[in-house]
Amino acid sequence: MWVRRGLVAVLVLVGGWLVGGVVQLGWAAAEARDARSEATALREAVDLTSVDDPGLVDRLDEAAASTRSAERRAESWWTIPWRLTPVVGRQVSSFRHLTDAGATSLEVVSDVVAEVRSITDDDLGDEAGRLTAMARVRDVTTDARVRIDAIELGPDQALLAPLAEARAAIDDDVAELATTVDTAARVTGALHEVLAGPSTYLVLAANNAQMHNGQGMFLSAGLLQADEGRLRLGEVRSVLDVPLPDEPVALPADLQARWGHAFDPNTDWRHLGMSHRFAPTAEVAAEMWRRATGTAVDGVIALDPVALAAVLAATGPVVVDGDEVSAETAVRELLIDQYEDLTTDGDPQQLQEQRRDRLGAIAAATFDRLRSGVDPVPLARHLADPIAARHLLVWSAHADHQRAWSAAGVDGELDEHSLLLSLVNRGGNKLDPYLEVRAHLDVSATADGAEATVRVVLTNTAPVGLPRHVQGPYDTDIVDEGEYLGVLTLTVPEVAGTPSVDGAERLAVSGVDGPTRVTGVWVRVDRGTTVERTFRFRLADGVDELRIAPSARVPATTWIVDRQRIVDDAATTVAVGAQGG
Repeated sequence: MWVRRGLVAVLVLVGGWLVGGVVQLGWAAAEARDARSEATALREAVDLTSVDDPGLVDRLDEAAASTRSAERRAESWWTIPWRLTPVVGRQVSSFRHLTDAGATSLEVVSDVVAEVRSITDDDLGDEAGRLTAMARVRDVTTDARVRIDAIELGPDQALLAPLAEARAAIDDDVAELATTVDTAARVTGALHEVLAGPSTYLVLAANNAQMHNGQGMFLSAGLLQADEGRLRLGEVRSVLDVPLPDEPVALPADLQARWGHAFDPNTDWRHLGMSHRFAPTAEVAAEMWRRATGTAVDGVIALDPVALAAVLAATGPVVVDGDEVSAETAVRELLIDQYEDLTTDGDPQQLQEQRRDRLGAIAAATFDRLRSGVDPVPLARHLADPIAARHLLVWSAHADHQRAWSAAGVDGELDEHSLLLSLVNRGGNKLDPYLEVRAHLDVSATADGAEATVRVVLTNTAPVGLPRHVQGPYDTDIVDEGEYLGVLTLTVPEVAGTPSVDGAERLAVSGVDGPTRVTGVWVRVDRGTTVERTFRFRLADGVDELRIAPSARVPATTWIVDRQRIVDDAATTVAVGAQGG
């Protein structure tokens, strides 16, 4: 009898233990679901804007604490019997690992945000302080990457469907977070080394009123030097005043094959940028500068009025020749308004001199404000969109720094799915702001892949009475007043076929351009008229998406894809298949 009572007591104890374990696991699952929902909301909310939110760190810490609580419940003594059970134990082990991964991720983000928020205006008040602050961010993001790399997600086989789905989602989240903090560590580390110096970058100022392939034409240049956190921008002068080497710099083989013979991008600073690929263009520019001036540079920065406006958004407006130039007015000032004050019948050299003085003065004034000390978080926030739209490009001769610029997306490179539509202005005028560009993308399935069609519609909206420097003609033998002359180019993935152009008697360019393929056709668009051109190319079986790349045009190009309107001021991925556009 006592034995029977003892067995009953043991069974009751074990049963209670098992039930208690189930209850604990149920509570843990509920806590984990709530924490996961909050973590998802935070993941969508955390960006450069939200860093300024004083409650962000508290929300991150609360979500991390809830996730840790769920992990502790799953590890409590109540769950020991279930953890020792082969099938159920695997599920519990997976749950414990996943909650640890979620909590660690939230704690890492909280620590990084807290470190950035701890940097005060006093810390940024001088060069040494700014270097120290950047080193702090570099160190905390580097440590964050180490902590993320140590995360273990636990078993990945024979999991229940909800756990398997959660594991896949958390695996993606951890990989994305690892990429983000790795990029932050690389970029802040590279910036710290560049600013600590000594380093010298060639700055090329581009004009979007006269476009090239994925960037404006480079019309001004200056040297940016850094040493112990101190920055000095030399005179920003017209490239017409910058000497050229006695002998042209040799182009890389593919640039020579594609652009060298017809466009001579190595014989004139204004001819650079025929290819969308900024890295080889910048290498050529750096060597041209070294041979012409005797000064070697560590890298090249290209920026245009949109990027300059973004800097002004962080620094505040500047006053140049008694006029205030702000983030809201800078783009129109540099692309359109500055030409209104130029003498319409002056000779080209005088007009160029007037324009250069205005651009140089605005750039110098903006840089002075930047050098005096600006909070890097708002600056980075304002520059994010221009970087995404190719308005700011950076190349470094140092491989580790170049990897950082590539990770930050500021190197201008296209990926294996990219589709870029550009116009290269060849009329010597400034009519690009008045040229509306619309592109209609259609993809039709075929037996062995798909055929893509890009129908481009160009409309010249230039009004009558524009200054001669804007409407031309620069050379009456080339274009008429108000007429746009250029090369319309379409760059496609290397795995696609080289595009053809309907009805084109001759192409301006066609073939491989680095890891992409490009086709260009000459176009003329008279004032008040519309011209259409249609490109065709094939996509191999298995290619299921294209990524519309930004052209850096102002205004941006409008794409119509499957009746959806897309503006190319940032890269946009679209699914391809049989569709109508």
